[in-house]
Amino acid sequence: MADVSIADSTPESRRSREEEEWPDIDVDSDTSEGAEAIRRADAAFEASIERSLQRQREQEPGSGSIPKELYVKARDHQDQLTQEERQLLLTRGDVAGKALACPDSLTTDEIHDLLFWPPPDVLRANVQQATGGALSTAGELFAKAKHALGRGQFDTEVNDEECQLLERAFHPKDDPTYLMGRMMGLLGSPGYGAAWTLMSNRVGMDGAVMQAASTRFNPILRALRDEPPPVRQQKAELMHSMESNRQQFLSGNVTEEEFLTRDRELTGSFRSLTAHLYPPAPPPRWPGAVQWPGPPRPIPRPSSDDEFGYGPWPKTFDRRGAFTIFRDETDLRGLDVQPGWHFLPEEQKKSYRVRAEASRRAAWAEFESTLANTPPSTRMENYLWFGTLTKKGIERRLTLKEIITGFEMFRDEQPEGTGLAYQEVVARWEALTKKQREAYDERAWAIHREAYAALPPDYLKTLCRERGDPGPWES
Repeated sequence: MADVSIADSTPESRRSREEEEWPDIDVDSDTSEGAEAIRRADAAFEASIERSLQRQREQEPGSGSIPKELYVKARDHQDQLTQEERQLLLTRGDVAGKALACPDSLTTDEIHDLLFWPPPDVLRANVQQATGGALSTAGELFAKAKHALGRGQFDTEVNDEECQLLERAFHPKDDPTYLMGRMMGLLGSPGYGAAWTLMSNRVGMDGAVMQAASTRFNPILRALRDEPPPVRQQKAELMHSMESNRQQFLSGNVTEEEFLTRDRELTGSFRSLTAHLYPPAPPPRWPGAVQWPGPPRPIPRPSSDDEFGYGPWPKTFDRRGAFTIFRDETDLRGLDVQPGWHFLPEEQKKSYRVRAEASRRAAWAEFESTLANTPPSTRMENYLWFGTLTKKGIERRLTLKEIITGFEMFRDEQPEGTGLAYQEVVARWEALTKKQREAYDERAWAIHREAYAALPPDYLKTLCRERGDPGPWES
């Protein structure tokens, strides 16, 4: 019997026994035996979850012998701890237990480890980098931020680099050693959160400062911060009404239909007040993806002028609008770029537009300068050789570099040059009479006739025959 009990106490045997306790649920649930089997299966499932959680708690340092009340007492009333309680906290065997039992005994490295800060020399370098050498310690940066927050100048006196250090435990934005998942997991474990709170208060960390730092880079928190008091009051009243409706249903004072109807009304009202916090995700764009109908995106796309520029660009240059310049220079990426541009102050948008227009005009100036310094080309230089795969192999073909239109000739003759805004050129072109536009088209076609005439006659006839073109000599 002794051997059996010892074997049954091993983790492997316990797991095997738990699996054997699960009843067979491949039964008819309408029968009493089937209903009982399903009930037992549900109970076994819940019991297995509880056993798994218990095993996890048993593996945590000191969790089985230290009550939660002692963690709270160590966090809030250090001076009331007895020697026995301090010894019990030390049985955790980690930095959190040492901080709760004897906070004054922690070394600088241990404090940084507990607070998820980088090593002291790295932290000092990070603070100096962010402040331009004005500050060098965590306490100095927190003091500066707290002073600015108290005077309502946090957004103007604390720069983005300083704000990122305050939000990310003094790790810069591109630091791969900052692990948010590990940090949140430890803070949620028994005792660690209490130790972190105790030590953060002792070193001068300020919760309001950290909240302000997090708000700057989180659009949802910013929107919540900027909500007017009447909206906050409405949301609080709706939440109270939703809870009251639930209690009325649980008490049997309203029917299920009445409860659901009222709940839908309250939920709809609450969603209308919070819709701006959660813009819908963009629809899937991969081939074959199903795009379910939904509300329009609350954040519009940048205008075509902002995205591609306010006029034509030389064909040898990439178009760069105000939004393109903003996208290339900002730290935002992916789906955050478009909202970043949308919420940018109008004055800053104007500065980007001025830069975009300056780039466009500079591109035209460079293009026209290059064109002016290029010697007149022969008619055959308006063509390029291209290799074409046919049944006989690869043959060389001639094709025009570009098709010249009457509109382009009209545009190039404007006194402002080819950098004139496209909309203005179109307006002037449309103001011409039909005969004037036809005259420009005829001049453009004459250039093509001249280019055709420069081609070898036999080749030209073959080329036009293949394309179904009668050729300019027959017109």
